[in-house]
Amino acid sequence: MDYHIDDAYGYIGDLGRIPKLEWLFDFLGKKGRIFQELFYNGYTEDLVSLKKALKGLSSDDGELNGAIAEFREMVSRCRIILVINDGCNDYHQFDKQDRGGFESSDQQCGLDIFDDFNYQDIRNAHPPEKPGVFVIKVRMGGIDECDISNDLMGEIDKIKWKTMHYAFSHRLDQIVHMSNCPIFYIGYAGTNSKSRQTLAGKYRELAYCHPTQYYVWALLKYNWKLDFGWKVCDNPKKYAAELKTKFVKHHGQMPLMVEREEG
Repeated sequence: MDYHIDDAYGYIGDLGRIPKLEWLFDFLGKKGRIFQELFYNGYTEDLVSLKKALKGLSSDDGELNGAIAEFREMVSRCRIILVINDGCNDYHQFDKQDRGGFESSDQQCGLDIFDDFNYQDIRNAHPPEKPGVFVIKVRMGGIDECDISNDLMGEIDKIKWKTMHYAFSHRLDQIVHMSNCPIFYIGYAGTNSKSRQTLAGKYRELAYCHPTQYYVWALLKYNWKLDFGWKVCDNPKKYAAELKTKFVKHHGQMPLMVEREEG
């Protein structure tokens, strides 16, 4: 598995680079309830206790000590919440209110925290020139995700550029793991009400430099219908982190396409 750590603001680090990761998990699991709950639930909000438990923790084995140090360093960079993802984002905690699936026009996340957002077709949205939070949401599914990935990677292979192949394969692999929840990205524009970053600016970035652009382009090409939703607020970065925390508590993982985004 491609284990990695996220926090409420996005990607933190790659756990897969740590040798004998299962050995580390087993060792930590015997060192207290905070670790047991982390590995059982896949996330924790009690970062204070987790960081305190890791402080001074060591082993007689040098390799294990190195793994502990790497894990401690990643945890030190987490804020508000810590999530261990396995790289596939297959949501195990389906809620009965996450309904519709991608063959239905009735797309609904079980959480009501996105209900008061303004939604428009992502191809013709007109968000305001104001700071706020935004989401990308599936309104209607199109061609099967596996067929999208296979077809596009077949075209990319013809270019014979290994670096480009890696970049696209890493992103398109995520598409295969779409879940029942139609919300697959939560982001923010600006850090406060006076920020120069705006929702309109973030929307424009989807066309040329946003982390989700490859997913969005691919899904649109294969007849998926997507919405761009937004909500103007005074402290977008903090509010987006709160939304992600609630999302994780409900679904067990971050939205599919969330990556680290700096305000």
